[in-house]
Amino acid sequence: MLFLGIIGHLLLGLGGSPLIVLLGLSAALAAGRASLPLTRNAVALGGGRGVYASLVGLSNMLSSLGQVVGPLVAGWLYSQLGKESLWIIPGRSLPFLVAAAVLLATLGLYPLAVRAQRRWST
Repeated sequence: MLFLGIIGHLLLGLGGSPLIVLLGLSAALAAGRASLPLTRNAVALGGGRGVYASLVGLSNMLSSLGQVVGPLVAGWLYSQLGKESLWIIPGRSLPFLVAAAVLLATLGLYPLAVRAQRRWST
């Protein structure tokens, strides 16, 4: 799902035609909606009965924090750079490209999470 989110945000940021933007929006929304059951599954596999509630609470807290901080940062970026260009990238594209970079960084953390789960399960 992270790949779909990354592709969606890249299309939103770099898409010039309405069709490409629509495809990017569809991909980003599909990735966002599909990630909740996957997150719940990962939380269920991540720990035993004693830590399940704590992991669900932590997951919900981080999700809510992202839903508040993400639009604030994206709005600030757009208001600061909306009419300018950063190298060859139009400023209005920057919030979407930052979102894609955050998703890419999350994807980079995946091997660490797998290694940590293996350590917990033994």
